[in-house]
This record gives sequence, C-alpha cells and structure tokens, in this order.
Amino acid sequence: MKSEKIPKIKNHNNIYVSFIAIISILILVIAPVSSSELQSNDTRTVIDAMGNTVTIPNNVNSIVALYGACSAPIVMSALGAGDKLIGGLCFKTPMLMKVQPEYEKLDTYKVQEYDGNIEEILKLNPDVVFGWYTLKNEQAMRDAGIHLVMLKSAGLADEMNNIAIIGEVTGTQDKAKDLVAYFNDTIKKIETKISDIPVDQRKKVLALSKSNPIKAMGADARDGDMIRKAGGISVTDNMPGFTVDLNMETLMKLDPDYIIVSPTSNTSYKEIMENPEWDSIRAKNEGHIYQAPTGVFYWDKSQVEPNLYQLWLANLLYPDRISSEMLKEEARSYYKKFFNYDLSDDEYDTILNGYLK
Repeated sequence: MKSEKIPKIKNHNNIYVSFIAIISILILVIAPVSSSELQSNDTRTVIDAMGNTVTIPNNVNSIVALYGACSAPIVMSALGAGDKLIGGLCFKTPMLMKVQPEYEKLDTYKVQEYDGNIEEILKLNPDVVFGWYTLKNEQAMRDAGIHLVMLKSAGLADEMNNIAIIGEVTGTQDKAKDLVAYFNDTIKKIETKISDIPVDQRKKVLALSKSNPIKAMGADARDGDMIRKAGGISVTDNMPGFTVDLNMETLMKLDPDYIIVSPTSNTSYKEIMENPEWDSIRAKNEGHIYQAPTGVFYWDKSQVEPNLYQLWLANLLYPDRISSEMLKEEARSYYKKFFNYDLSDDEYDTILNGYLK
C-alpha cells in the first residue's frame, strides 16, 4: 500500500499580514487629512505679554510691528531676524541703517497710536503682527484673522520678557537668552558700584518727553525703573499714568537734580535751553539737563540698549563710580556682539552728543 503524500500547507498568515499592510498604506494615502491634523502640523502657539495664547505659523517669515511696539524691529535686528520685518518702523536712526541696511527700503509705517490699521495690515499679509498693550482694537484685529502677539513695558522685567517672546516667534531663542543675560550682567555691574549710596544722597531725576506743553514720563512707564536701576530717584514715582502733564510750578516743586529729555521729541532740548522760563529750574542752572543718546534706537526707549542707557545715566549721576571709559567699552562690546558692528570713536561721540551738532 502506497503511503499518501501529505501536501505542504502554505503560510497563509504571512500572505494575510502583507495584504493588511498594503491596504493600510492605501488608506493613509487616499484618506484626507483632517483640518485639525493639518493645523497641528503647520502651526504652533506662543504666550504673549498679556497672557494670550496665540496660534502662529510654524515658520514665521514676515512680521509687522505696530506703533507702540517700536522696539520690536530693533530687537529682531539684534537677534539676527531683521530680514523678517516687512513693515512697522516707527523711526529710522542713522545707526540702525548701518547695522540693518535692509530697513532702509521700508517706509516708516505708523498706524494710529491706539488702533491698528486692519486694512493696511491685511494688504501686507504678515505671518505675525507685534502689537502694543495699549491697542484698542485688539479683538477686531484677531477677528480679521491677524496673528497678533502683544508686547508691553512697565519696567525692565517686561522688556526682558518681550525679548524672549520675540525670540520664540522668530526662532532665535538662544540669541534672546544671550541678550537678556548680557543685560542682567550690566545691571549687576552697576549695582555693585552704587548699592551703598544712601537714599538721601541719591540724585532726583525727571524723564521729560515734551517741553511745550510740558509732559513727563509717569509712574506707569518704564522710565522710573530705569532711573532706579541707575541709582537715581524718579520724581514722578507717585504720579500715576504713562505720561503726566506738568507746569512750571509743579516742576519747581518736584525740583529734580537732573532732567533727561527724550530724543523722540527732538526740539525739546533746544527749546528748553533757549527758553528763559526754564531759567528758574535748578537743573538747568546747574547744567544738568541732558538729551538721552540715540543709537540703533533712542536709548531711553530702546529694548535693546537699556544696558547702555543705564550706564550712561549712572555715569551722569555718579561719575566717580561709573566711568565714561566703562560706558564706551560696553557700547563697543555690545554693538559688536549683537550687531556685528565695529563702533568708531566718531560714531560713539555722535550717539552721545549728536543733538549738539
């Protein structure tokens, strides 16, 4: 009797697994991607200075800065992201045009001080818009589909946070951390030089924004914080508001030792020095009225030069503790490190005294 040959059983399991794998691949290729999946792949979120969670593109290549957030383009330049700016220069300083020549082609783009020009912004179609905390039509801008990231400043801590936010938006977080660390190091240097000055011997300072009518920076502005960190006392610390209106009588009562005139109102210094009504002010009689320097931005308003402004102010108030040489060395080192720019002696002199020429 012949033995029957048992037929070999094919590996149906392997065939089945291969079949399922092919079907799965076809489903992934053919099936549409949901909008939520697409959004998660193409966008990310950041927390702005007002605590808003803002959805922005993963790759931010175009930015507009609204009036108020005027330092944002300068911060972007210091972080190596200036090429992303397509609108929003409040001012063009000669030094800024040297360190970021691409900005020369941009028009100074001023929207209303408290309202963003939605129509113009939509024409520019930026990936992100930096707004200021005083913006009145914030919600209308968001409703229009604008990726609005708010910034604010009531002191140096806010400004350091602004730098971190701008760094996150532009993908330059490491450079932003370096910039903040540099500023903090300067603050510590100043503090070690002035910390033992008794309160009753500290100089009283007024930060002036306009001379006619007289307007000064109030307690809600960052200027008081900057003055304190330079070792001074802000005479408007008890006067609420971003700016405050003054008259000659009030100014005489405040009796500041030093008056710092903002260069953003470039006629104020000249008006004060030529106006005999100011002769009754002690700071003028003692030769202690100065206009703040202008570098890549106005030092008294700049989020990228607060270290230089504080050193400059501390040198004015306490020249025996903070030397002119220390300020000059810091300026040269700083512009080289963050703007890759070699500052000449003439350029340094123009930054400090350009308004006199």
